[in-house]
Amino acid sequence: MSATRRRVLKIMGAAAAAPLRPGLVLGAAQLLGGCGGSSSEVPVPDPGIDPLGSPLRIPPVLNPSSATAMEDFYVLSVGESEIEILPDKPTHILGFDGMTPGPTIRARAGRPVTVSLLNELPQTTLGDTPGEVVIHLHGGHVPSSEDGYPTDTVQPGTSRTYSYPNNQLPATLWYHDHLMDFTGPHVWFGLAGLYLITDDHEESLGLPNGAYEIPLVIQDRNFDGDGNLVYTGNLNGEVGNTLLVNGTMEPYLRVANRKYRFRMLNGSNVRTYRIALSNGDPFHVLGMEGGLLPSPGHDNLDNDHASRTGRYRDRFFIDSRGGKSGAQKSPGIGRHGGHLAVRCGQDGNG
Repeated sequence: MSATRRRVLKIMGAAAAAPLRPGLVLGAAQLLGGCGGSSSEVPVPDPGIDPLGSPLRIPPVLNPSSATAMEDFYVLSVGESEIEILPDKPTHILGFDGMTPGPTIRARAGRPVTVSLLNELPQTTLGDTPGEVVIHLHGGHVPSSEDGYPTDTVQPGTSRTYSYPNNQLPATLWYHDHLMDFTGPHVWFGLAGLYLITDDHEESLGLPNGAYEIPLVIQDRNFDGDGNLVYTGNLNGEVGNTLLVNGTMEPYLRVANRKYRFRMLNGSNVRTYRIALSNGDPFHVLGMEGGLLPSPGHDNLDNDHASRTGRYRDRFFIDSRGGKSGAQKSPGIGRHGGHLAVRCGQDGNG
């Protein structure tokens, strides 16, 4: 894509602006200047970010532990883990299978899924929160017994099974902890992952898939100077000092000369976002949290429909054609020239 056609996808935070910039690669998640919102009392780390950023993490797809002709079975564990989010600084998290976001579960409409959850947390875990967990499939059409009611706890050292019938339209859902009084900190420390439902009709549409279908889990988080996650317990909602995409700070994604499909989840605690291409060009919105739209729509920063509130799930695609695959210099993206990148700036309406 030439410099004159370079486009930047911006994610503008309502509490503070945080644009995601795309060209040929997805890059750089960071909060600068006044973008710390109400979390200014939390020390902002000096992560010493590599000017090239970090490759965007793509949560792995979880393989069934077993399957029958009618149903798929999965095993998920919940536990404490140590990963690298800030360069050269370990961060303690609560994770599904040791990672955040957790592994992605891909399901088919009308085909039931059974998830066996193993709680390997101690009695008291990060942030002095209890080690009980409850898993809720957000957006799932499930019986009340499987909905993850906040007091239906799974105690440390025990397990339980959740059954999801998937009798609904293809959609971008997510699973997360739902413990009474502690959903906020448990999700903040890492207990969330994507659950994607598809069917034969969606697959017949020829939408980008496989390596060309990219999840974007957008989260703001607080870190102290040692790289630890900090949850302040703000009753008005937690606003982070650092923007992450798929748990990656300063992410980039090298893309080919073709169309891409993005599945977006706002996994932040309270921050809202607005999504746009920097030059005002529309991108194509394929669906919302309830399923596909009747036909693709256009969206941009000046469209009221571009406002994305917390826990919002969306699907859209961007056509990166118009230039050779790979990075090219672009004054509009600076050091991440030719890369889809995340930046922080001020939204005049924010």
